Amino acid sequence: MLVSNEKMFHNQLFFEFIGLPKSSFNRYLAVNPIAHLYKTMKFDLRIKGIEKVNDQRTEDKFTLYHISVTITNKDLLN
Repeated sequence: MLVSNEKMFHNQLFFEFIGLPKSSFNRYLAVNPIAHLYKTMKFDLRIKGIEKVNDQRTEDKFTLYHISVTITNKDLLN
């Protein structure tokens, strides 16, 4: 499985923890996990709703976006 946090992904202790053979460390250290996700996955991002919020306690005004994300392995789509 791919870890999207680059600092955690590019960590030899993490590789040891998941049982990756030491001979594979260099190959996985060279992987850009975010670029790998975009190459292998299809993303469908949709805004399902928008909610304007006015917090009376703090006088903050902001917008909440209700977002739906579907991530599919491109290989499964063929």
